[in-house]
Amino acid sequence: MTDVSLQLSKFIKRVEKVVDKDISGTALLKKLGREVADRIRLRTRLGYGVPANGQPRQSLKSMRQHSPAYKKFRIRADLSSLTSPSKHNLTLTGSMLEHLTMKKVDASIKKVEIGFQDQFSQLKATVNSKRGWTFLHLSDAESKSVFNFYKREVARLVKQANLD
Repeated sequence: MTDVSLQLSKFIKRVEKVVDKDISGTALLKKLGREVADRIRLRTRLGYGVPANGQPRQSLKSMRQHSPAYKKFRIRADLSSLTSPSKHNLTLTGSMLEHLTMKKVDASIKKVEIGFQDQFSQLKATVNSKRGWTFLHLSDAESKSVFNFYKREVARLVKQANLD
């Protein structure tokens, strides 16, 4: 075997190792899942929701249908530092959004499941969605941003393995 083909063979083995272990493995998918959960959490705390995947973000529907007693409770409640009584961002104590996380990864089909750490937070999210406060989707802009995050991570892994 010539020197060039030997070097090429070593390079191909390194590429296969990076693709099999780092890019196709669960670690990158877990990082991607955490990134998606963080983006949904941040957007929701800013008071925006997304009605369905790929649609533009919209301000969350106001709480006008709530009773004056509830509004008084919200003013006196031990609110999260990330919210205020006048802003509707699905945060009272902050626990529901804090429990939003990457739940499961299936590397064989490249699937990441985003969900809640406990059933009570899942129940609150379901009730909020039924009331018209949909937030567990990605807008088109967020999808593009997550894709760019993925591309940067793949480029970082390739550079880290000295493949460029």
